[in-house]
Amino acid sequence: MKEECILCFPAEKFDEYRTGGYHPIHLGDYMHDGRYEILHRLGAGASSTVWLAKDNSLQINVCMKVLTADRSQEQNK
Repeated sequence: MKEECILCFPAEKFDEYRTGGYHPIHLGDYMHDGRYEILHRLGAGASSTVWLAKDNSLQINVCMKVLTADRSQEQNK
């Protein structure tokens, strides 16, 4: 009997990790001067990746959306 993955998420394209694209994030990385620890990748879309992170200041889990560099620059205009 062939095993099937019930919770399979398609990965974003590797070539989108480029200047202007996705920001490379790894499990265990810390963001914002160590406040957030990356625990798990939740998903990705055309303009962002979404991560489960631990907020070390509040001691709670949070969801963190990381925009692609192109989108981030658009938001800052």
